[in-house]
Amino acid sequence: MMMSGRSRAAPGSRVPADGTSHDSSKTEIPSLQEFFRRRDYVGATTLLTHRVSYPETNDDTTETSEHPHTTLEWLAYAHFHGGDPGKALLVYRQLLDADGGDTDGDTVHENKAVLHTFAAACLFYLGRYDDAVAEAAKGPDTKLKTRILFHCAHKKGDEQLLTTHHENLSDSLEDQLSLAAVHYARGHYQEAVDIYKRLLLEDANRHALNVYVALCYHKLEYFDVSLELLDLYLSSAPDSIVAVNLKVRNRAFPKPRLPVCPYSYQKGLIPLS
Repeated sequence: MMMSGRSRAAPGSRVPADGTSHDSSKTEIPSLQEFFRRRDYVGATTLLTHRVSYPETNDDTTETSEHPHTTLEWLAYAHFHGGDPGKALLVYRQLLDADGGDTDGDTVHENKAVLHTFAAACLFYLGRYDDAVAEAAKGPDTKLKTRILFHCAHKKGDEQLLTTHHENLSDSLEDQLSLAAVHYARGHYQEAVDIYKRLLLEDANRHALNVYVALCYHKLEYFDVSLELLDLYLSSAPDSIVAVNLKVRNRAFPKPRLPVCPYSYQKGLIPLS
């Protein structure tokens, strides 16, 4: 690689006007929370892996507890959200196999049993649905556990269990998004749209839901409405790969001869009637 003459300047040849010296070779490492804020899970896993390997070098006690379990839990979180549930599962197994009781005041979770639920989520994304159900059964009764069992029942085609877990879903945002996702996966696109529409009416700042609605309307062959929604979202998030690709896909289809869609989205999910 070619380097400029300034980069090869002799040490001490220049001094800032304020008399201070700066070492340009040192780069400040972002904090863990900054990595998460940027959704830079590769950076987060790199930082956390270093902390696990060299705990004596970690002088940042404001982000993670000195207890090693906390750092490992953050590492599993980073692996999972970074798209590697396999590595996240290994970390959760390590935490569950660690010596000690089920409760520890220094850990993020007072009850280690909840780690079984997190491990079940990893198993679900690995396609191991029976193992996910068995693992979730070891965890406490939580909304996350219900959602995992709900999705596993769908994947396994168990209509009876699907109905049972459906009845246990709450009106929380996460539960309703799970319900909409299953409706979409089953081809019930209008039912999914109805849920997304209600969630957007509750909070118009949930801009990403516009992409989900656009995808549903693409499936329903309302391509013009889908494009309108995507333009709305891309005005605030122009780098969205999913939205850009879906917009190109919409334009590849001719306008279908279908009834006019009963909703206008120019002012945000407001019925025309």
